[in-house]
Amino acid sequence: MPDYAVYTRTSAEHVVRVRNFSTNYPYDLLKLHFHKESLTGFPENTVFWINREGPSVGFALRSDTQNPPAQGGLK
Repeated sequence: MPDYAVYTRTSAEHVVRVRNFSTNYPYDLLKLHFHKESLTGFPENTVFWINREGPSVGFALRSDTQNPPAQGGLK
């Protein structure tokens, strides 16, 4: 299963990437049941929100799993 970074969104539309927390979730379920939105200014470029608007928790495919280092080192 893919590894996801967790994001939160406040009622004022402030988005935060939760540090040091990740989860696994079946990608097909995210595409079917969550609300996809583009991210800017974060390591990941797409997030899947539980709620379409307002406060919510979201999941984004971790950028380090999308583009793993060529030599297995750290980015």
